Amino acid sequence: ITTRRGGVFTAIATARSKDALADTKYYAVAVYVDGAAIADYTHVAPAVQVVPSTAIATAYSAIAGKYFQLYYRSEDGSVGARGNNTYLTSLSVVEIL
Repeated sequence: ITTRRGGVFTAIATARSKDALADTKYYAVAVYVDGAAIADYTHVAPAVQVVPSTAIATAYSAIAGKYFQLYYRSEDGSVGARGNNTYLTSLSVVEIL
């Protein structure tokens, strides 16, 4: 998502692992702006299961043209991200007026 004007923004990235992670393996979600992380959250699987994760950046000042991205990574390298009807993989950027 690219900002069209400067301002203060809240960015929320959510992701759910595509497959179950092994016990004690991590799944992380981050919000990046122009290639640098501004919010990052790592969730460790308490058992073999599908894992949701959310990263939130609040009151982030950005000029016009800044590029917000959702990143995810997992300790189990083959685990991707996808949504379902209860926990979607998404990135939301909202301007605070």
